[in-house]
Amino acid sequence: MKQKTLKYFVAVLISMVSLCASAQSFEVNGIPYKVLSTEEKTVAVKRVNRSFSGSLIIPETVEYNNIIYKVTEILGPQGPWMSRKGVTSVSIPNSVINIKSAFMGYRNLTSVIVPNNMITIDGLTFFECMNIREVKCQDGSFPLWILPYLPEKCPFMITQKYVQPGNNNIISAQNVQQPVVQTKPDVSKEEKKSPSSDVDINLPTTPENNDKTFAIIFANENYQEVAPVEYALNDGETFKKYCKSILGIPEKNIQLRKNATKNNMVADMSWIKDVADAYNGEAKFIIFYAGHGIPDEKSNEAFLLPVDGLANKPGTAYSMAHFYKELGSLNAANVTVFMDACFSGSQRGEGMLASARGVVITPRKETP
Repeated sequence: MKQKTLKYFVAVLISMVSLCASAQSFEVNGIPYKVLSTEEKTVAVKRVNRSFSGSLIIPETVEYNNIIYKVTEILGPQGPWMSRKGVTSVSIPNSVINIKSAFMGYRNLTSVIVPNNMITIDGLTFFECMNIREVKCQDGSFPLWILPYLPEKCPFMITQKYVQPGNNNIISAQNVQQPVVQTKPDVSKEEKKSPSSDVDINLPTTPENNDKTFAIIFANENYQEVAPVEYALNDGETFKKYCKSILGIPEKNIQLRKNATKNNMVADMSWIKDVADAYNGEAKFIIFYAGHGIPDEKSNEAFLLPVDGLANKPGTAYSMAHFYKELGSLNAANVTVFMDACFSGSQRGEGMLASARGVVITPRKETP
């Protein structure tokens, strides 16, 4: 009798476990999902079966048992890593904000459509995806932030490299079109009309063509979690005019990054290194930054704050020490930095940015 009771109890327990497992995971149209939050109704896409082939189109929402879930993450291998050769293209919706080693081993993957804005993506996401030939955002623009995460040997990355003219082993830099950086306007925040200034108009011009000088302009005005930096976008636009008119830098050599996220900044710094290596020490660089800076209260280290960063979380910002280290290691003829940022915890106008105690912090000075 006891043995029968025990067997019945085990059977019930197995059934309960199976029900719980099925409630946490399900499959729709050949795509497996894992429930992340039953309250927020969010799910992650799990690694598809090896037999899946063709185009993997991930929806923004998926319905299961009369519940509509929002797709916010894509997960990587849930066990021993095995290659996936059947998937030829991937479309990731804007609802996805986290990607974790999701497409490693997709060796026949040729086309990728990614979200316009990402929060986290790891370096193994496109591991061994050597055949990628096309990458674009959901809005059709080019996602510059993705460059550091693609295999360097795939055809797409080769055509994006800037290479010294005369190198016959690869496409000449003069024939490679620079990725177009498009920034969607933030209609949720009203931009203040910039005041007029005589330094913004009637700029002198130069006949020189400094085609070996490159400029990256970061203009961070509309922050997601902290107060805006008034007129930073106008500062960036004006500095671009100075680069073209007064310094003679070709427009294709100028990157104006409006409201840069941390991934944007990482991608742009990677682009600078690629250009420097391609020109073998002959290129010059100008970096301009207008936006918030923050201090680390514990170490007094200074950070540049991307628009998606948190003022009290230095890990979400871009370290000045790392910034100068990257610039100092460039194989470049000259590097000039213009910095319009406060690192004390205060902000443009009145008030404090990072310190809830209202204490102005003196950050440690970094040496380039």
